Amino acid sequence: MLSMRLLYHIPAAFLPPRVKNQLTNLLLECFHRVGYAFENYDNVVLVQQDNCVIGLLCVREVVDDVDEEDQCKPICREMYVEKLCVLKRFRNLGIATEMLQYVSDELAKTQTQVLHVDKNDRHEIMCEFYKKRGFFPRYSNKKETCFEKKMAN
Repeated sequence: MLSMRLLYHIPAAFLPPRVKNQLTNLLLECFHRVGYAFENYDNVVLVQQDNCVIGLLCVREVVDDVDEEDQCKPICREMYVEKLCVLKRFRNLGIATEMLQYVSDELAKTQTQVLHVDKNDRHEIMCEFYKKRGFFPRYSNKKETCFEKKMAN
């Protein structure tokens, strides 16, 4: 039985060492490298099975304004999907869709208006994945296409 565990707005740096090790292995399997240090992700959604991380979605905030009444409170109207990956043996089970929908539902409750994702055009499967889930191309250059989805808030 799959269970989604939300670690939203909790820095990945505070995850237990066992979970950090599982994230490293997941990133290595999906991307063949860890790349950007996952400890820097502030918005993390994990999917676990039997206490083992099998899916990861990281979202980055783009702070573009401050609250007029509370000048110390940032307003984030746009977010970027930084990482989305599922262990190979758990793919095509709807896990990535569930994580993306979960984040979309959570963002719809906030002032966030747009969720963005940049994809390498050579990765046709992922480009189609986002299109099927309501994202549309915002712009494209020689290397990648930026997809976006408007939040219903």
